[in-house]
Amino acid sequence: MRGARLITAKEFESIARNERCELVDGRVVPMTTVSLAHAAVVGRLNWLLGQYAYPRKLGIVGPELGVRLTTNPDTVLGPDVVFVRRERFETADKRHFLDGAPDLVIEVKSPDDSMTELRRKAQKYLSHGTPLVVLVDPITRTALIHRRDAVPVTLKNEDDVVDFDSAVPGFHCTLADIFG
Repeated sequence: MRGARLITAKEFESIARNERCELVDGRVVPMTTVSLAHAAVVGRLNWLLGQYAYPRKLGIVGPELGVRLTTNPDTVLGPDVVFVRRERFETADKRHFLDGAPDLVIEVKSPDDSMTELRRKAQKYLSHGTPLVVLVDPITRTALIHRRDAVPVTLKNEDDVVDFDSAVPGFHCTLADIFG
């Protein structure tokens, strides 16, 4: 698509309401619908985090929040699960995408995703300030934990603990909790 006009996050907002897509360096990238396993894990993670964060008034948890990471050209991604600390949420413009990286990103692998692509996304979030990115594979029932300035760690056993403390103070759960 040589010579295609790049669009801004503002222009992208109307497109993103009607289609499942992201904006990468000013270009719309379509996303496929998700599998049953993907939806189950995303739902469970939103529930687990919400059950912990909301009573403690730590922040908001949600699926596929539009997150603007860069401008000129604009990049707006829609992570499967995000957490945004209360202080940031209170001052954010709630009518638009989150401006800047969330405090936690969880991406759940879809059948069409490659782990290489998801690792690239994780690095993008980390380089823009997200302290913790968790990549979850519902088929292999594993999680890859990415933290800034640390080597990624793979969790494979049901009793392995995912420590979310750097993003969601005090929260942790096991892989068994995530996969049900």
